Amino acid sequence: MVDVTAEALQTVKNALSTFQSDINGLSMRATNNADDITEECKTQISQTKAEITQVESQIAILNKQIADLDAKIEQATSQYNALLARIPQLENNIRSLNSRISALNSQIASLRSQLANTEDDDERQQIQEQINALSRQVSQCEAERSQLESELQNSEQKKAELQQMINSAKSQKVQCESELSIQKNRCNKMKDKLERLNTSFSRVEADLNAYVAATKKFEGNASERTQNNSSAIDKCMESIEQYLSTSL
Repeated sequence: MVDVTAEALQTVKNALSTFQSDINGLSMRATNNADDITEECKTQISQTKAEITQVESQIAILNKQIADLDAKIEQATSQYNALLARIPQLENNIRSLNSRISALNSQIASLRSQLANTEDDDERQQIQEQINALSRQVSQCEAERSQLESELQNSEQKKAELQQMINSAKSQKVQCESELSIQKNRCNKMKDKLERLNTSFSRVEADLNAYVAATKKFEGNASERTQNNSSAIDKCMESIEQYLSTSL
């Protein structure tokens, strides 16, 4: 019967030893696990912050592109409106020159008719000088008209180019504004996500700290009790051995 009791006590002592081995370092393992979870949370928060920074940078780029397009549209529109005012002036000036040239040619034709019917040399010379003077005026008017026609052609071409430029810039602006709206919405959602992550992290961190503290307390208490129980068992086994020795 005593042998059975000693054997049972040894079994209990072995179990206590195994339990002691199991709980040794429990708080350290809990601390390491808590640190791993904390670092993972911090990584998620850092990644979200980096994504927000990237999106905000994209938003700034889009805002600048829109501002540049607005300036481009404004400048091109100003030039376009200036041409709209200039082209009718050029057309009127060309019509006036055509009328002037037509009138001069009529005068020249009349003078040439007179020249053909005049036999007096002095009178012929005077008529010819008038014809020459009027012909020079015609040449001057034609040169001016050619210059104005060239300017008109260039203005019409420039107007078409400006219209195309304005349409293209407006189309690009619409696309930028659409993308800007998408990026702003994305940024707002990511900021909401970051706020939720920070809130959750605060709760998780507090829970982990409580968990680690509880683990340390449990490990300390369990270790102390296990040692006390082991000491008690040792005393019992020692008493049994003394008893057996005395019986012999």
